[in-house]
Amino acid sequence: MLRIDLDRLLGLGESRIEIVRMEAAGCYGRNCADDVCADAA
Repeated sequence: MLRIDLDRLLGLGESRIEIVRMEAAGCYGRNCADDVCADAA
């Protein structure tokens, strides 16, 4: 899902988008990780 959203935002094509997942503390509810990914891209 994240790769699809980033493709829509950047228009690069899903195959050119690399997602590197980092382990972090858990949370309950929304932690805005998708928003941060878009800002970083």
